Amino acid sequence: MKTGQLIRSLRKDRGLTQAQLAEEICHRSTLNSFENKNSATSFEDLYKYLQRLNVSLEEFKYLLQENKLTTKQEISLADYVSWLTNAMAVINQKGFSQIYSLFSAIMLVVFSGIALLQFNVSLLVAAMLLSIVIILAPRPLNKKISEKAKKVSLSSENLTRVSANSLGGFDTLFNLNKTKLILKEIAKAYEQFKEDNINYTKTFAWLQLLLNSSSLLAQTTIFFINCLLIFAGEVTIGSVKATGQLAGNFF
Repeated sequence: MKTGQLIRSLRKDRGLTQAQLAEEICHRSTLNSFENKNSATSFEDLYKYLQRLNVSLEEFKYLLQENKLTTKQEISLADYVSWLTNAMAVINQKGFSQIYSLFSAIMLVVFSGIALLQFNVSLLVAAMLLSIVIILAPRPLNKKISEKAKKVSLSSENLTRVSANSLGGFDTLFNLNKTKLILKEIAKAYEQFKEDNINYTKTFAWLQLLLNSSSLLAQTTIFFINCLLIFAGEVTIGSVKATGQLAGNFF
């Protein structure tokens, strides 16, 4: 299949008209001549067509070869399968580890609650209420964190795609003396990724500050309640350290 014919096939598969694909790239008649007569076109225009069609240079070369993998591509595919297998093994291993950690945390809170109840029911109630406050406090930032994380993920995917796309077509770019385009495209994608990552880090830092402040305030409150109970003769002065550590397991 010729280059122009493949572009036409990809365009139709995506439901785009010639005018839509050529918009801000070239005149529609230029694209029409390229698709139907396989007339010459610049690499810049071809690269922009592929970007709009969401097709990498490597994928385009693969399709031009009529879906035949080169030896190098077959090796790469084997590597991907190996990486995927290893990743699944790690997920399974860490998945069980996380379940065990969750179970341990739940049991720690339960036994800490029972221990606090032995000192005074007020300490248990206060610890539970403060725990709820700490859980609810970061909610206003959770949505922002989720949005920032999504942006980081998308920009990371874009950086990977642009890098793979550019490097995958290195031979073509080298032959056309367009290697500077690789650095330009990768640098642009990297700057966006860096900006999104910085914004996410700032928002996450504010969240951590809020959580740490809430935890400190909660432990201070438990200490104050414990002091009141000591003055009321409900608990002994020696309980201050123990109740503080037990209540800390809630936070």
